[in-house]
Amino acid sequence: MKQRKSTRQYPLCGKKTRRALFLEEMEPVVPWGELCELIEPYYPKPGNGWPPVGLERMLRICLLQQWFNFRTRG
Repeated sequence: MKQRKSTRQYPLCGKKTRRALFLEEMEPVVPWGELCELIEPYYPKPGNGWPPVGLERMLRICLLQQWFNFRTRG
């Protein structure tokens, strides 16, 4: 009978990427909850058409674009 290794006992080992390390560092630095509360009254609500992307997700994307100097062509 074969024994199976549990992922709980042996978590996936591997080197963390620079992106993962950066996001872990930014989590305690940026007050996500407070920023979302400030923006929420002005953020689009679901209604006609496509539902908007989640507020916190969009905020994180916008800040990452600023931090890494990514530009979207308009």
